[in-house]
Amino acid sequence: MPLTTDFRTFWPGTNALIPTNWSEDTDFSDRFLQIDETAGTNGGSNTHSHAGGDHTHTGDGHTHSISSGSASNATTINVLNNPPPAGKAFSAVSHSHGASTSNSATITTDSSTAPLAIKTGEKPPWFKMIIIKPDDALQELPDGCVALWDEDTIPDNWHNADGIDSRIDLDGRFIEGAANGGNGGSTGGNSAHTHTITNHTHGSPSHSHAAADLGISSGSVDDEGSTSGILGLGPTHHNAALSNKDPGSTNNNSTITQFGATNAPSFQKFLAIINETGGQDTPIGTILPFVGTTVPEGWEELIIDRQIEITTTISEIGDLGGDNQHRHGLGTHTHTYAASHNHTVGRRSQINTDPVRLGSPTVAALRSDDGVFPLPTLHSHTWTATSTTPTLQSSIDLFSDFQDVRNLYRTCKLIKKLPPITVKILGGYFKGATIAA
Repeated sequence: MPLTTDFRTFWPGTNALIPTNWSEDTDFSDRFLQIDETAGTNGGSNTHSHAGGDHTHTGDGHTHSISSGSASNATTINVLNNPPPAGKAFSAVSHSHGASTSNSATITTDSSTAPLAIKTGEKPPWFKMIIIKPDDALQELPDGCVALWDEDTIPDNWHNADGIDSRIDLDGRFIEGAANGGNGGSTGGNSAHTHTITNHTHGSPSHSHAAADLGISSGSVDDEGSTSGILGLGPTHHNAALSNKDPGSTNNNSTITQFGATNAPSFQKFLAIINETGGQDTPIGTILPFVGTTVPEGWEELIIDRQIEITTTISEIGDLGGDNQHRHGLGTHTHTYAASHNHTVGRRSQINTDPVRLGSPTVAALRSDDGVFPLPTLHSHTWTATSTTPTLQSSIDLFSDFQDVRNLYRTCKLIKKLPPITVKILGGYFKGATIAA
C-alpha cells in the first residue's frame, strides 16, 4: 500500500533535488523531531538560562584591637589623720590603657545567588535534513532518502548511514529539519555546554562585639619627698563593647567552577538507512515519522516519547539516554570583603578599686574625713578600635535550577511497517495486510 500524505521522511541533499512528487514540510524547518502520541505540537527553545544556587557564607570569628588615650581621674585624696603628714592632699593623676582585644564576633552574609547567563544556540550533535512529504497517496520512499530502522538485518540495496563509501555519517547525531528552503547536509552541535556565570556579591548585616575587659591601669603620685613612699590612686579598668557596624559588601566572585551539562534530550537510538535501490521502495520494517491522527493499516505506532539519536552500530539499537531536564553543578567558592571595617567603641563602663599604699605606712593608715577610702570619680578616654577584614568560609556545594534542554522541536508519531498477514483459506492461502469480514 503506498504512503499517505501524512508520512514524512528525510532528504539529506539540496532543496533543488527533492524528488518529484515530494515536497518540503516547512513545519519542521529548524526543528528537531519529538516523538509523541499527539502530532503537530511545537515546543522547546534555542535559548535558556539558570538561576544559581541561593546561598550565604559564614565568616570566621574576628576581633579588633582596642586602645585608649590618656585620661585623668578627677578625684583628690585628703589624708586627714595619721602621717604622712595629716591633711595632705594628693591630686589625681592621668593614666591610659594599653591595647586589648575585643570579644570575637561572627558574620553570616546576606543570601545571594550565582546566576547563569542566557545560553543561545547550544544543541546536541545534529545533522540537517529536509523533512519531505508525498504530494499524493501514490508514493513509496524515493531513491536517496533516509528512513529509520531497528532490526539486525538491513534490507537489500539500503545501506547504513555510517560514512562508508562516501555515504553520510549520522552516528551520534540528532536530525534537525533544514531551514525553510534550505539544504540538507550540514552538521554542528556539541555534547555538553556551560554558561557564563554572572558575578555576584553578598551584603552583610550589621554586627557588634560583646563587652570585653580592657585591662587595669593605675596612676600614682609622689608624696612630695616624704619617706612614706608612693600612693597609688585607684587601679581602674574598663570594659567596652563595639557598637553595630555594617562590614560592607563582599567582592564580586568570578571563580566559580561550573560543571557542564549534557545537550542531549531524552532519546532512543535507531539506525538510519539510505535508499540506494535506484527507485521507490518501502521495505517491511521501515520506520517513518507520521503526522496524522490514525495510524494506517499495516503499520504500528512506536510509543517512545523521546527524540531520536542515530547510531551506526546494530547492537546499540534501542539504547536510551539523555534527559529533558538538566542543571549545572557550581562547586564551592568564597569571597573576600571589599574593604576592612572598624567600630565605634560603645557601652563603656568603669570599675574602680580602693587606693593602694605602695610604701609605708600601710594603706590602713589612709582615711578620708568620713572614715572610708575615697574612690576616683568617673572619667573617660578616647577609645579607638583598629580595622579588621573578616575572612569568609566557602559555600556549600551549589547547583543551578533545572531547565529543559530541548531545542525547538515539533511533535510527530513514529510508525513501523508490518509484514502482511498470511491466512489459510479453503483451497490455498490469502496474503495481505487485512481481511475483509
